[in-house]
Amino acid sequence: MAAKHPADDPGLAPDINNGIDFRGNVKYAMDMGTPDKVFTCASCHSGGIHAFDRDSGKRHDEAETWDDATDGTGFFSKASYTDDQVDGDLFSYTADEYSRGYIGMPHKFNWKKSGVLDTDCFLCHADRSAAENDNLVVESAIHLSDNGTVEWKALNPTPANPRVFVFVKKDPNGHVVEISMGFPPQLSSQEAQAGYTIDSAAFYSDPLERLVAIYYQNVIQDCLLNSGLDLSDQQLVMKAQSLTIAVIAGALRHGQTSGFTVPYSKLGGTDYTYNGNGLSGFFSQFYLDPGAPNFSARDYLRNAFFESTADKEGQPYVGAGFMMRATSLSDNYTYSPGDPNVPFVTLARAGHFFGWAATGTLMGVADPNDPTKPLAFVRLIKQPDGTFKAVAYYASDVDLDNVQLPVLETDNHYTLAGPDAASADGVKVTHAGDKDKDLGLMCAQCHFAIPDTENRWSDPSGQSHPSWYVRRGIIGLGADVVKRGAVYAPDESQNDNSVAPIAMDSSGEINTDPTNTQGLPAGYDVHFAKDGGNLTCLSCHGQDNLPEEVREHHNPHNFLKGNDPAGEVMPALDYNPPVQTCVKCHWGSEAAAADAHKSKFGPAAGAHISKIMCQVCHIPYKTYWSFRFFDDTLGYSNNFDNRFMSANSTTFQVQQFPPEWAIPAFAPTPTYGINYSYVIAQTDDAGNDKVLPIGQIDMDPFRALMRVGNTMFGNWEIKPGNFPWRWAPVIIKRWTVDDSGNPVLKAGLINPIQVATWVDAATGRALFIREMNMAFDGVAYDANGNPLGRSTIDPEAPDKSVPGLTIDPNTGKIAIKLHWVEGNPGGYLNYIDDDDGDGRPEISNDAEYEAVKAALKQVLDKEDPDHPHNPVIMFFMAPFGVDHGVLPASYALGSKSSGPLSCDACHSADESQNRLSPAVMSGDPTAGREVTLIPFGFSPEAISESKAAGMWKLPAGAEVKDGKIVVTQGALLNVTSVPVESKEYAAFYLVTPDGKVTGPVSEDVQISAPVGAVDTPTSVKVEKVENASIEESALEAAKSMGVSTPVLATEVLDIHTKTNRFNAPVTFTIKYDPEKVKDRVVVLASEDGKNWTKVADFGVDPNNPFVTFARQNLSYFAIVGTAATSTSATTSSAGGGGGCSLAASTPAPSGIASFLSMFAGLLGLFVGRRKRRS
Repeated sequence: MAAKHPADDPGLAPDINNGIDFRGNVKYAMDMGTPDKVFTCASCHSGGIHAFDRDSGKRHDEAETWDDATDGTGFFSKASYTDDQVDGDLFSYTADEYSRGYIGMPHKFNWKKSGVLDTDCFLCHADRSAAENDNLVVESAIHLSDNGTVEWKALNPTPANPRVFVFVKKDPNGHVVEISMGFPPQLSSQEAQAGYTIDSAAFYSDPLERLVAIYYQNVIQDCLLNSGLDLSDQQLVMKAQSLTIAVIAGALRHGQTSGFTVPYSKLGGTDYTYNGNGLSGFFSQFYLDPGAPNFSARDYLRNAFFESTADKEGQPYVGAGFMMRATSLSDNYTYSPGDPNVPFVTLARAGHFFGWAATGTLMGVADPNDPTKPLAFVRLIKQPDGTFKAVAYYASDVDLDNVQLPVLETDNHYTLAGPDAASADGVKVTHAGDKDKDLGLMCAQCHFAIPDTENRWSDPSGQSHPSWYVRRGIIGLGADVVKRGAVYAPDESQNDNSVAPIAMDSSGEINTDPTNTQGLPAGYDVHFAKDGGNLTCLSCHGQDNLPEEVREHHNPHNFLKGNDPAGEVMPALDYNPPVQTCVKCHWGSEAAAADAHKSKFGPAAGAHISKIMCQVCHIPYKTYWSFRFFDDTLGYSNNFDNRFMSANSTTFQVQQFPPEWAIPAFAPTPTYGINYSYVIAQTDDAGNDKVLPIGQIDMDPFRALMRVGNTMFGNWEIKPGNFPWRWAPVIIKRWTVDDSGNPVLKAGLINPIQVATWVDAATGRALFIREMNMAFDGVAYDANGNPLGRSTIDPEAPDKSVPGLTIDPNTGKIAIKLHWVEGNPGGYLNYIDDDDGDGRPEISNDAEYEAVKAALKQVLDKEDPDHPHNPVIMFFMAPFGVDHGVLPASYALGSKSSGPLSCDACHSADESQNRLSPAVMSGDPTAGREVTLIPFGFSPEAISESKAAGMWKLPAGAEVKDGKIVVTQGALLNVTSVPVESKEYAAFYLVTPDGKVTGPVSEDVQISAPVGAVDTPTSVKVEKVENASIEESALEAAKSMGVSTPVLATEVLDIHTKTNRFNAPVTFTIKYDPEKVKDRVVVLASEDGKNWTKVADFGVDPNNPFVTFARQNLSYFAIVGTAATSTSATTSSAGGGGGCSLAASTPAPSGIASFLSMFAGLLGLFVGRRKRRS
């Protein structure tokens, strides 16, 4: 979240920013406040911390002062505030301003109107199978077969937080007056006569036609059978289907469910008037939206929007550089972006209704008296002042205090496994779970891609396929899809293409036959698969794996984890308590695993097991795409958009997808642009990576298959050879643990994700999205430089634009146009071109780099004229571990005698193709296959300046070669993941300039500070150090100072701040264990963990086991004494020296919670826990 008080942010202080004080420029020192975080990121990051003010601890709607008279009645204040009033919890850029080019202050946010986002336990703890069995989940049983039986039921992947169709009611002028979630608004006869209509809230992105195509196939087929057309002509049938769907949707918009005529005579058939009753229940039906492109119910309420064509309702919508205009079947869904006779499609926001989000979560739970209706739903009603008000509705005949909810429990409900040397794979089930699939869905809804076999769609041939659930909320994808291509597909089996097309054939080759049924389907994981382990995420990550004495003190929400290679995911919990490593379930030890592999590796089995993580061989390829490169250097825009198929570069006619065929996963987001994203899709058998723009893949492999080589998809055609997905992870040295729980370094897998973004080298601060977007134009131009349209521009502030694609009139190439805040000073380019032909502009030469750099410097100078600025590009790699997606043993490296799965994958005579030969393992930068980090080469000057500024953070050996940035696998073996940290706790205290210290109440660690010890609020972090070399060096230092048989009286503490220095000494009181030591102890300090100085020594007193010392500089601290042979009581005495005062401390008052006890409850790391060593 944003700094609580940006005006006091120590990150802007001189000691952080090369001696320059940026604190005078605080009003621009934030990008997103807490409200922004809630309405963009809280789809998955939904914790209750978002609800509380960090100063007072009160709910935001209680802490905030809002005055309708001065602030207005909207969601963002119209009043002006001074810099020191800006508060990251209470202020926010509007949903447009932080994603558009923008210079200026944030606004106060109306928490009283929005309500707060409460922690919603039901978001995870919702039991789908129980809900189905007990009729507790909403079922839309509409899709019927010819004999009237139900073919499928529209169900949510989890019963909570469903994806629903969102409808609007419009007045005769087209203005939205009501938004209804799940239920179409009712049209009275008077309203219908007056010209009121209903529609989809996202009529251009998720249109009503798509709902008709999904739910009313029986009506469509009835009409087609009476059309008089030749239904054996597939192309004619597709045209007739579009016509039928358009007519049905048009009738429904006006409240008409029968009596409408489909004009088949236009296609050579016979007009047909539908008088059936198949649509009679339309306005009383609750509509789930399988495979929806935009929001779930909860997420929609966080950022409620609608599309419009009404005058002065909303602002022009992002459209890849073209102004979106409304189209219909009558114009073949084609339009000219500059045609003033075709109305704009605009984006309008109803507001942010955080306080109603939990009600949205309940919209998947059925009314117990009618399982086709939800227990609750929400409507947004327009008020006289033009704003919307949320109104929640609950089933009127239900006792809400005693309603039965399908609550999902975890303990003892998931399958566990353990070693079994007698089995073929060394493993057996030790506990059979009964909720594995439900629990897997619980985790996967935020982490994985999910093929949802119960919600289906039909391709043009009529074949039914599962809907793939990949998008999350507003902007996100499944977190582990982004990082490592993870899929939860419990219904998949080998040699079965019903859930996903075959990605890899039985020899390990990329499958080239779309009808093939032999091999592994996309996303297959042997642990999850129906014909595999049938496990769930908690089978490895759940606390049921712990011994009872450890589990008793463990917080079940601290899921067991390994070691994140980048150290970004709770490093304090690394193997702590221990996660299930491979050998914990398979064979029980590395020695036993080596014995089991001797038939394959012979005498080298032990070396393979001891030096290489199991995943290296058993995840030879991933069969679902993941990201490889995020290019922020040209700002954030909607550079792909499923609402148009193609744009003719000569006539500039834009053709929209037929509404019923909109690609759900790629619908544009109404809040946030995206960077230019590239994904890793394939690695060929020679080890060459194929990294593609995101628009060249799909989130649903069946839809991707439909797009391969299919020119009808225009820009969305997937070129033959780019599908299916099958790519090789990358190998580095990763920390893991051995049989005894000790950290060891082995060769392990990652997906290296690169990011290139602009940084102000004068401060080291990464530029905000709003700053980068200010340097790029949102206006699209034709080849002659004539404006064609604009990309999300505020008519009242045209500088506020999201970058849009256009055409460089000088070259005719796709490009992005620079926006010069102070005008082009001359000598710089105005366009950044797509030079490699992938449809995405990129900074590929020095002239382009210099132009963008100059434009960004104008933005920074305009925003902050009092300080120097030097924008450069920072390149860095985020190494995300690849540990999921394990394949069957028959698909492991070495399982075949030849081909991509043979031992030649690592031990080829051609060293340039090897994954892990001895030369690669040694870190030889000339050895191993080339790994593509970035699919194009950047400007030489950009790379040179990045290196000079210390912002080139790619692995050593990365270079531009053949138009790409690559690195050898050998060079990557010189990359080492972060160590296993496994700290017992990390406590934070806040010291403010007035001398106030806030933090955990504990007798184990206490801090007091004088007034003026800090200039700005400063966080003090106290961590226990579990590093063998640091502990041993402290003991050796004590021994050299005369301490015999030295032992630690408490664990070494690392106490630090961002600068590790105070203005004046701050006092620390630390408790030690007097039973471990006798006579006297010494207090040692070290800045590097190697060289120690004695702070003081003092007598041991079991009745007063505290030491108090004051320090101005922070470091490691150790309390060491002579090992006790028996309890010894001595009299304490004061000591000091070296600028550090020391005295025996008075114990903390009784009744104050022990720091250790408190964190035992928080992290569950103290009872029965094995010490980790680094």
